[in-house]
Amino acid sequence: MDIFGRKFVAVYFRSGIGFLAVIFLLFGKLFLSIESFAIGTILFGALWPIKSGVTKYYISECSPDKIRGFFTQGLVSITGLLHIGAGFLLLPQFLGNDKYWHYTLYIAIGIIGIFISAAVFIPESPKFLWFQGKKFDAIKAVKAFHGKNVDIESITHGYDLERSIIHTKSNHINLSQIWKDNGLRNSLILLFAAALVSTLGPLQIYFLYSIVLKIKYGFTNSQAVTFELILNLVFLPLGPFLVFATIYQ
Repeated sequence: MDIFGRKFVAVYFRSGIGFLAVIFLLFGKLFLSIESFAIGTILFGALWPIKSGVTKYYISECSPDKIRGFFTQGLVSITGLLHIGAGFLLLPQFLGNDKYWHYTLYIAIGIIGIFISAAVFIPESPKFLWFQGKKFDAIKAVKAFHGKNVDIESITHGYDLERSIIHTKSNHINLSQIWKDNGLRNSLILLFAAALVSTLGPLQIYFLYSIVLKIKYGFTNSQAVTFELILNLVFLPLGPFLVFATIYQ
């Protein structure tokens, strides 16, 4: 990410891994190969840190300060809506069965093509370009993401301040350097605590057992999944607005 760029990893590398995963899964279906299916599943799993980490990082670096949280949370909501749509498609009466499940792979190939085609017109992260010394390209990217009338000097000054914290020839900082800096260390502790809450808290238990509990209390599997999808569909779009309203209250 610090060598090839945020966009390369978030768009092209991610799409390449996704395409390979689809091909291996498709081969597993067509040739009844468990080995090919296993490789495809592993590759799909490898996409998760890129999707949840690098893509958010890229969007947050490109977004204006005042709406950065809204854009980042908006990505989460859009991803959730896509998952909901996919959940409907994967119900047993549609594509979620032994006969038709592989058609989802063709849909995935189409989505990858649309994703790459749309991303061609989106610039690289202006912060990355500035750190690489490509100042003219960085200023063009800032105008593309922030608007033509933005105060370029104030934004690039922020990049220089961040660069001064790193104090290295490379454009990243290691864990020991983070731990020595009081502000960065406290930020790291907060991030670690937030990650523990989401992993060990009641929300994770709900994700794991919500469908099971609904079935236990009388729902069929299809009814439980459909009910969960409808709830998510109704409340998920509110996420970015609630976060934005809470932060700037």
